[in-house]
Amino acid sequence: MHLPDRISVTLLLPRPAVADAPGLRVRLNTILGPSGLHFDQFPARHGTTLNARGLCIEIRERDLPITSARLDSSIDSRLQELLNEDWAGLVARHRAAISLELRCTPMPREATTDGAEPAEASALRNRNFSATREAYDLMLMAGHVAASWLAESSHPLAVYWSQSDRIFPAPRFRAMDGMLFPLPLFLHPTPIGTPTPAKGTEAKGLLPEFDIRGAETLIGCTLRIAPARVRFDWLMKRVLAFVAHVRATEALPEEGAAFGLEDGERFVVHRLSGGALGLVLEERNGLPVCNGGAGYFQTAL
Repeated sequence: MHLPDRISVTLLLPRPAVADAPGLRVRLNTILGPSGLHFDQFPARHGTTLNARGLCIEIRERDLPITSARLDSSIDSRLQELLNEDWAGLVARHRAAISLELRCTPMPREATTDGAEPAEASALRNRNFSATREAYDLMLMAGHVAASWLAESSHPLAVYWSQSDRIFPAPRFRAMDGMLFPLPLFLHPTPIGTPTPAKGTEAKGLLPEFDIRGAETLIGCTLRIAPARVRFDWLMKRVLAFVAHVRATEALPEEGAAFGLEDGERFVVHRLSGGALGLVLEERNGLPVCNGGAGYFQTAL
């Protein structure tokens, strides 16, 4: 899968604020320096640019609200209902914004002692930098580090993360401060439709199907979760574990593969049309789950 070469992060503020670019540069170099990223600061026409080898961050301050139309797809998500959050209200209350535009850039030319460019450096420079998993992951990490550091002084009402198309109220965003690679930030479980309970059961307590926005850039495919009669936080713990496992193995599971975090728990993987993956909770506490089952998703096989 071709990975995007850029992401954006927007801090929605209750009042105008100034982004401390020099301080942010120090913070980024402290945290990401061991990963090979060392940022320099340059003035830009509409703000400040922090540039490292292969990654550029443009910082812009805006003393006017962001138009809500730019955030419509996120505001329309029914996830906020499950979380008892009001994203539209947060957007309506903000009066200013700090935006971060992160972009992968071509690798700079390197030379040997005789002036020739090393073969490996040439190959990297001529390849689309955004096509590498390492580059994309570093861009996500840099965006999180930068937004978290700026949030300490600007006190945003919320943070919009473009990669997952999700709005995070300030307390939820700040809860991820200590994470170097926060998967909850990169995934947006978007409810789809209204779940239909099995015959003889009630709809109460039944979660809908979820389309996990952001999964395609983390594991290379769309991820869908079948309806299940479980708590949302319980389900998301399993989704995060599944995404982490796929990333660690660097391979998509086969049709019919099963996994679970506890004894007596079984999720089954289904390969869907278009290369998507579907997860179905078929067993919990050693007992079959009435909603879902092998027939929920129409597999591509």
